[in-house]
Amino acid sequence: MPRKNLRGYVATDKYAGGLYDPKGAHFHPINYAMGVLQAAQNAQCKIYDETFVTKVHMGDTVKIETKGGGTVKARYVIMSGYVRVPGFSKLNRKIFATAVPILATEPVEPSVYHKIAPRNIAVTDTFPIMNYYKMTQDNRLVFGSVGKGFDLKQRMISLFPALKDTKTAHVWDNHMDFTLDGMPVFGRHARNIFYAQGYCGQGVILGNLAGRLIAEAVAGTAERFDVFTRIGHPTIPFGDGFKKRLLAFSMAYDRLRDKL
Repeated sequence: MPRKNLRGYVATDKYAGGLYDPKGAHFHPINYAMGVLQAAQNAQCKIYDETFVTKVHMGDTVKIETKGGGTVKARYVIMSGYVRVPGFSKLNRKIFATAVPILATEPVEPSVYHKIAPRNIAVTDTFPIMNYYKMTQDNRLVFGSVGKGFDLKQRMISLFPALKDTKTAHVWDNHMDFTLDGMPVFGRHARNIFYAQGYCGQGVILGNLAGRLIAEAVAGTAERFDVFTRIGHPTIPFGDGFKKRLLAFSMAYDRLRDKL
C-alpha cells in the first residue's frame, strides 16, 4: 500500500509504503515454546534445564560430561543454537551472535493507542537495522530492534512521537545467531552428532524444520537434511575478537544507511 494509505494501519510518517498480509497472525513465542515443552514431556522426554556440557566423547555411543559431574550416554546427539561446547569451536566459524533488545511500555491511553496502531497489527520494517513491534492486550507497545547498545526507546519515539512521555516498564535482551549469507547452518560433526544453528531470527520456523529433518536423518532418511548440509556458507576468520569488530562495523554502517 502507498504511504497515504499506510497511516490507517501504522500511524507514522517514517515509511514510504507497506505490505499488509491479512492472513498473517500475531504469535506468542513463549506460549508456543511451553506447548512444545508439554508435548515433549507427554512423549516421555526428560528435560534438564541449566545443565552445562563440558566435554563430548565421540564414538558409536556418545558420552557427554556435564558441569555438575554427571554423564549422559546417547546413540545420537543434536546440538542446536549457538553451540559453545569445548572441542566444537569450528561450529561457530560460520555464525555470530548479536543482542536483540526488546522493551515494553507502560499501558498507554486509548487516545495515544490509536495514534500508534489504529488496527492493532504486528509490524516488522525493512530498515537496515530493523524494528518490530505490536500492541499487547493491556495496551502496551512491545518494541524490538537489533544490536546491543542502541537507545531502544529513542528508536521507538522516532517512529511514534506520541510516546515521548510514556514510561518504559520492562527491557530485556535476547541473543540470536546469524550467518553472513542469511541461511541456516545444518550439518554433522560426526556420523551420530548433528547440529543446526544460524537461524537468523527465524528460529520458530527453522528450528521446527531442523528438528523434523534431523529426526528423519536419525531414522535413516537423510535426503532432505542433506540439502541443507550442501549449502556453502562463508566462514568468519580470526575467531571471536574479529567477529565483534565485524559486527560493530556492520552495525555502524547500517546506522548510517538508516539515517540516509
